[in-house]
Amino acid sequence: MNLLPESATAPPAARRRYFWRTSLSGLVVVATMLAIDMDRAGGPVNIALFTGLALALCAGFYEYFQLLKALDEMQRRIHIGALALAGGVTTAGATLLGLAALVFPIGAPMIVFVGPAFGLGYYAALVIVARHYT
Repeated sequence: MNLLPESATAPPAARRRYFWRTSLSGLVVVATMLAIDMDRAGGPVNIALFTGLALALCAGFYEYFQLLKALDEMQRRIHIGALALAGGVTTAGATLLGLAALVFPIGAPMIVFVGPAFGLGYYAALVIVARHYT
């Protein structure tokens, strides 16, 4: 099982670079979130940790962009199609949940879950879009 299907068709050097750099930025994100959660007092430490979190997320997105540049035209088309499908479904789902919270007596969804939902949707969309081209 390939844990990083988005890099499966990339050249080996780009795949290795993407794996190590995104793994490192993911670990930094998780460690920073845990550190922020443990220090509930706030203050300058949390500001510094939050800045590190934002930089780690940006580094992960930059590495994904570099990976897309390393793919051939067909693979790039598959990935961009998957991004569009996942973005549309995630946006529609979040909007519907938000509207449902206004109409029905349910709690409003937390916006922080949109990112992970988009990530899961992207991996599912990769399978769907790739089937179209095979």
